Amino acid sequence: RGLIRVVATECCLPSGESGLQVEVHDTGCGVPAHLQGNLFQAFKQADSTVARTYGGTGLGLHLVLQLAELQGGTTGCYSSGAGKGSCFWFSYAVQESEAP
Repeated sequence: RGLIRVVATECCLPSGESGLQVEVHDTGCGVPAHLQGNLFQAFKQADSTVARTYGGTGLGLHLVLQLAELQGGTTGCYSSGAGKGSCFWFSYAVQESEAP
């Protein structure tokens, strides 16, 4: 059995705007550093065995990237390597507003 933890924190975007960063941490199989660059490309997965083992088309993270960028944010991933879990994150701009 594994774990998933979701954390949301206030952040400052590269543009200087206020933002929100959402991180999804898991204790899954991890992603070797040399494969992390492909993860946010359309129809790409870490390697060809992922689709056979877990299913999927390789579009999910690409869609997250597109939505984050449309909202002034970005995405990323870090992992300590195979078997050590991963953290995927996205950020987006938020505007302060007064309560009604």
